Amino acid sequence: MKSSRHRIDVNLEELDRVLDRAREAPLSESDHGKLRDALHALAELLVRTRNTEKTSAVVGEQGDSQPGTQTDNNATPPPGHGRNGADAFGGARKVDIKHQKLAHGDRCPECGKGNVYGQKEPKVLVRIVGQTPLAATV
Repeated sequence: MKSSRHRIDVNLEELDRVLDRAREAPLSESDHGKLRDALHALAELLVRTRNTEKTSAVVGEQGDSQPGTQTDNNATPPPGHGRNGADAFGGARKVDIKHQKLAHGDRCPECGKGNVYGQKEPKVLVRIVGQTPLAATV
């Protein structure tokens, strides 16, 4: 059921006065209507509208292909997920960061039983800063 939208002018000072009067006495019928209309208008703003647009209507049917092109169904996809590894950023500044408190051979801070060991390959994080030109830090 689709409700018709109508414009509601909300005066915040008037709503504040209605709330102040509600502390002293029950709401009058007109005050009750003002508060209800304001709350319903707020609820309509919070509700997201559904997008019912279908992908097939925008992109076209899956079977549609450009004339003169053939797809190779046996081609193997390239390895990885389309992301670049840290080695791809050759011009990036490289920074080694040591842990602030833990070092090789220290006791585990959680259980106190185990030891902390250094890793053969440290974890690599690539941070790209959006500036002109693009800069990266590994």
